[in-house]
Amino acid sequence: MNGLKSRRVPRNIISYVILSIWSILILGIIGWVLSSSFKTNVAIFQDPWALPEGFYTANYVSAWTTMHMSTYFINSIVIVFSALLICLLVSAMMAYALSRFEYKLRKPLLALMIFSIAVPTQMLLIPLFSQLRNLGLINTRPGLILVYAALWIPFSLFVLTGFFRTIPTEIEESAILDGCGEARLFFQIFVPLVQPGLICVTVFNFVAMWNEYMLALVFASRANLRTISLGMYALRDSMMYSANWGGLFAAIIIMLIPAAIIFVTLQRYLIQGLTAGALKG
Repeated sequence: MNGLKSRRVPRNIISYVILSIWSILILGIIGWVLSSSFKTNVAIFQDPWALPEGFYTANYVSAWTTMHMSTYFINSIVIVFSALLICLLVSAMMAYALSRFEYKLRKPLLALMIFSIAVPTQMLLIPLFSQLRNLGLINTRPGLILVYAALWIPFSLFVLTGFFRTIPTEIEESAILDGCGEARLFFQIFVPLVQPGLICVTVFNFVAMWNEYMLALVFASRANLRTISLGMYALRDSMMYSANWGGLFAAIIIMLIPAAIIFVTLQRYLIQGLTAGALKG
């Protein structure tokens, strides 16, 4: 046992060192971008590594108005949160049905849904585009919302099924004996019990949807429908002509703010959910 522990200690030290170096690099890059967002273009080129002399907020005003970040930001907020709500509701109900009820097609249906995670998104572009075009949903917010919600359901189902399976049957039987119906049983009993899993799914899906580029480019390419990821690429290309680097750095910070708020707010619950998921697995 002592020999096994002595071998584990160096491995842990190496892991901590690598993770620490990686964290310092990421925080350093974000800090540099944040610092540059408060500088003028002249100050950025004169001394890129110097701290800003003051808070030059004109970059944020320019990014929000002139660079149309307000439009991109609002589009992403509406699309991502709507897709998240639909995805969570549908996947939670499916996970409940596939984990708490016994019927012949339960296992094949669950296997089929989980197998769909392995299907590359690129293979789905043509059939999805054809279906949305027939429904008149190309270049519309509802179209992209439905695509996001549908494509992230399999992952959400995979995670939530494990949480629903671990709930003791005694809790369910006691609720039924007390006269609890299926809807009340799901929303008032099971949903609070799988809250850590719901939070994990919410965080991971939010980050993936917020940063998604390819689907937004195909299904919502109009300028007034661009998500924030499409807007950032458009701003990067426009730098060839405007060279407003301070505004670009400000736009990057604006893009990072929602993800940072989500992680800071839900960090404790996210760690609890990941730990519970690992222990239950």
